Amino acid sequence: MAAPGPPWSTSAPTPPPWGAAAPPVPPPGGPPTPPPGSPDGPGARAGPPAGYLPAAAPGPTASGPHQQTPRRGRRRLLAVVIVVVIAGLLVGGGIALFSGSGTTSTPTSAPASPAAKRLVTASLAAAQRVGTFSYVSRSTAKGYAQVTVGDAGPTSGRQQITVNAHTFTVLVIGAACYFQGDAVSVTQQLGLPSSLASTYAGRWISLAPSDAPYGPVYAAVTAPTAIADNVVFRPKRETGITRFAGRRVIGVTGPMTNITVAGQTQVSKGTATLEVAAARPHLPARYTENGTIDNARTIFSMTFSHWGEPLSVTAPTGAVSFASIPNSGSGGATTPSSPSQLV
Repeated sequence: MAAPGPPWSTSAPTPPPWGAAAPPVPPPGGPPTPPPGSPDGPGARAGPPAGYLPAAAPGPTASGPHQQTPRRGRRRLLAVVIVVVIAGLLVGGGIALFSGSGTTSTPTSAPASPAAKRLVTASLAAAQRVGTFSYVSRSTAKGYAQVTVGDAGPTSGRQQITVNAHTFTVLVIGAACYFQGDAVSVTQQLGLPSSLASTYAGRWISLAPSDAPYGPVYAAVTAPTAIADNVVFRPKRETGITRFAGRRVIGVTGPMTNITVAGQTQVSKGTATLEVAAARPHLPARYTENGTIDNARTIFSMTFSHWGEPLSVTAPTGAVSFASIPNSGSGGATTPSSPSQLV
């Protein structure tokens, strides 16, 4: 059953021209960090290919997000991908099937084209400056199909994720995190005992940093992590100007790169392509990956829109805290000791 939509809203009567710079949205607390994909940015790497598992995703600290271990981002956090938990594929703790976080490893390959690298760096930096956007990602791997529809801002965001026939929604407001899903999602994503699934299906559940499922659920929801966890590859060359969604775009292609989740390296082979607006500031339009991860066939795509539109995410009323749920700490909601990502 699809989870009811969350209390959020966006309002922008007229989005800025596609590819045009929108007024910067400064994150509260200081200037933006280096763009993902840049030498010093969060996705620098050799980070995870855009697809599902995000590279190290932030989790909150007393003053804001901090680095978190495996979580559910999109891809391989990439989207955005599913961190599959230990026992039986999804044991409490892993969230979306094609998104999760981890650290990345740098593969050896021929030097990338300086022009291609500059274009990707400029595009991702522009995305961080604009600060808000909407996206849709689709991924398939190991018999799972995931669709994520999201709206991301500098410190808040919303995701509605459908894995095969099951749907759940995640809201992030600063360090606060909320989850709502059907019975299967409550069991698989939060690790609650199946005996409690029907009781908490459809109800908003608040997660604190100390709760085992927090990291995987929190990952890749805000704008910085949604980009860093999903759009990470090794730019090699430009593919020329084509058209996407009625607009001129420039493509940059390169190899997918390995990622390491919970100390385990997952070997990625294939090609990734980032298409960006031909007009400055070259905002991202679409990112795709086609290849294998640990010899399993995987396909991932992520499209971007509504750049610079205001985003408001409101905390749901009546949410029950995860820690207050009986047996929440013993019904499978434990941090996975050997998570793997589905891509």
